[in-house]
Amino acid sequence: MLHLPPLRRRGDDILLLARHLLAKVCSKHGLSARTLTDDACRALLGHGWPGNVRELANVIERAVLLTTGPSIGARELALGSGRHAGEGVAPPSGEGPAVGPERDRLRALLREVGGNLTKAAERLGLPRNTLRYRLRKEGVRRTEPGGSSGDPGIWIKWDRRRLAFLRVRLVAPAEAGVAHGVARALSLGVETVRSFGGRIEELDRTGFVASFGLEPTENVSVRAALVAQEIQRTSRRVGMALPLGVTAAIHVAEVSIGQAGDVTVIDRTDRADAWRILDAATPQAAFNEVLASRAAVPFLEERFLLEPIASAQEVAGSYLRVRGLGP
Repeated sequence: MLHLPPLRRRGDDILLLARHLLAKVCSKHGLSARTLTDDACRALLGHGWPGNVRELANVIERAVLLTTGPSIGARELALGSGRHAGEGVAPPSGEGPAVGPERDRLRALLREVGGNLTKAAERLGLPRNTLRYRLRKEGVRRTEPGGSSGDPGIWIKWDRRRLAFLRVRLVAPAEAGVAHGVARALSLGVETVRSFGGRIEELDRTGFVASFGLEPTENVSVRAALVAQEIQRTSRRVGMALPLGVTAAIHVAEVSIGQAGDVTVIDRTDRADAWRILDAATPQAAFNEVLASRAAVPFLEERFLLEPIASAQEVAGSYLRVRGLGP
């Protein structure tokens, strides 16, 4: 049996593969060629790649779509820092850190930052979700200011933040065999949302609602639109001969975000307002169409081609069609 070493052990082959994927993604999306800067190459070589080639492909595609210039740097790759930065899965057997020292290190770090998960993740160069996984794995209980190891308490805080919301609905005939294609397309869609830094807020058998921006990041509306278009492409591949399509709606709003321990929630009233606008857009969207609310337009018009939709209904003027990446 042929054994291939994991990506992190393949040295400069990582850069060869990254450049190949870079050219492939640019061609796929009809974009001009991009290059990797020196600091991007160092970041690629220094990353742990727990997701191997699939993770690398996702990182390259996300960076290409979120970058407008001719080069991609370490900042655009958003890999964190360190050999194992970004690990979101358990390390291979025998390669993980000793349990005791790692637990003590995490506890000490949390004490230093007063239990602030965002600051702790920044110190480690990790996404918050990865740090959460490590805390659970090591059995470390996080505390906030006012709490203690014996009395963890909950420190609830609220702030206002601009989020982008994306509602995706798969459209398919009620035929035998189609359900599997829908489920597969949804699974890939959820994975795409996560790779672009989004969170699934609602999920059913034919679609979902995702939010972007709960973790402070840039270009949340652009991320939502790119995810919608990528899900459309994925659905066409999965559906093959089946008439499997995707309708999507994007909305941007300032909402109240509550944080209690490791739980982050959107204010119920703000959430209901956003859902109402997304729900109103759904009947307006034609087969394989992405619509953007008027509130989302200012954040999309520099990167995407937008056009009015033709509809006799009064609400039609509240939405524009997202046609694709602009020139």
